[in-house]
Amino acid sequence: MSTTSAPEVVQPSSDGSPSWDEGTVVVVGGGISGLASAAALRASGAEVVVVDRGRRPGGRLGLRRLEAGGGDERVVDVGASYFVPRATSFAAVAESWREHGLAGPWTDTFLALSRDEQGRTTSTPKPGPTRWSAPAGLRSLAEDMAARLADEGVAVRRRDVRQVDRGDDGRLTVDGTPCRGVVLALPEPQAVRLLGRGLGRETGQLRGRAWTPVITVWARWTQRWWPEMDGAFVAGSPAVEFVADDGRRRGDGAAVLVAHSTPGLARDHLGDPPATVAPVLSELGDLLGGGRSPAPVESGAHRWTFARPDGGRPETSWTSGGLGVCGDGWGPRPGLEQAWLSGTELGTRLAGELAAA
Repeated sequence: MSTTSAPEVVQPSSDGSPSWDEGTVVVVGGGISGLASAAALRASGAEVVVVDRGRRPGGRLGLRRLEAGGGDERVVDVGASYFVPRATSFAAVAESWREHGLAGPWTDTFLALSRDEQGRTTSTPKPGPTRWSAPAGLRSLAEDMAARLADEGVAVRRRDVRQVDRGDDGRLTVDGTPCRGVVLALPEPQAVRLLGRGLGRETGQLRGRAWTPVITVWARWTQRWWPEMDGAFVAGSPAVEFVADDGRRRGDGAAVLVAHSTPGLARDHLGDPPATVAPVLSELGDLLGGGRSPAPVESGAHRWTFARPDGGRPETSWTSGGLGVCGDGWGPRPGLEQAWLSGTELGTRLAGELAAA
């Protein structure tokens, strides 16, 4: 496994021309599921290119850089909070990340915080499976996957794909350029937006499931003011659904909290995410500080319009005539592991279908 940091993705040419030929499988989306799909396709001998509109791979493994004092910076996870290796195949991947210092066990116990109608908070330890974190942020795991793909000759390129379609000759196209197959490693609402008129039947099959938004709020203080914890699930709050102690998650003890909003608060502020900072921090003061929360030295918010699906799917991925869709929303339990399982399963299956065509 490569331990080098993945370089920034290759910039598009000035004329926006494609970087593939008609024998290439184009993977749209550079998150864990897209990278896993590309790896499985490449392992089966397919020519593959990954395209993503971001400067670096990672998808919803969001990352921010905060001041750490003395001119230094530290990263903070503002997307997925952790991952849990359950499946044998993914556990082997996680163990490889641990061997190379990229990830490791974090905690098996969060708090369960509950607010009653009078606003009183109760706190109960909630044991569970061992959650894993990454010292350099969960996005570093996607960057490592991208680096290994580069070693196999698979490029990850920056491109904002506008349309995927099927021409009169039956061939799939990405922005008008034919290709051998297409993987959409995106939440279904985003995938549907890309499908052209020649994929009307596929569009209909992918509609119908709602997705829940979340806004992540993070803040840094000069010192810790909350009780010792790794994280907490919150019930009965109008503003906060989950909060993580990022200093304990990262292992450096920094006074940083990361809170995921309730869906209701997120829906009310999708057009103005910074407006959630004040109510979320006020709620954290009530939940963790007995009504007191000092002003942070740095804070911010990030919107995740499609944070998680409302309900799982029995399928791990979906394919139709060379087009595939994968992601952590495919399967019973959304999360980083499910994204990897979905992408790997789709890449293997699509490679077999293309070889038999």
